[in-house]
Amino acid sequence: MESGKDKEFYDILEEMGKLPIGIQRALWWVIRHLDFIEAVCKETNMTVEEFERYEVIAREKNDYLFLVLIQVVQQIYKNSSDSDKTRN
Repeated sequence: MESGKDKEFYDILEEMGKLPIGIQRALWWVIRHLDFIEAVCKETNMTVEEFERYEVIAREKNDYLFLVLIQVVQQIYKNSSDSDKTRN
């Protein structure tokens, strides 16, 4: 019998399999390098507008890796900012 986390993992894999191959590769790259990405982006000073501008550029170029990275960095930055607010 699968645990809840196992089922969730397999559900995610199934959903990823439905995505275009470029996005699948980008997501796998991010998963394999998440520690690196997290370390690099914790101190970013980018504004929401800058994130949005880069996201538009990535979409226009169909640059899935860049698009996924922007979204992951933005989420880590948001989580880091939220965490800082709770500590203060």
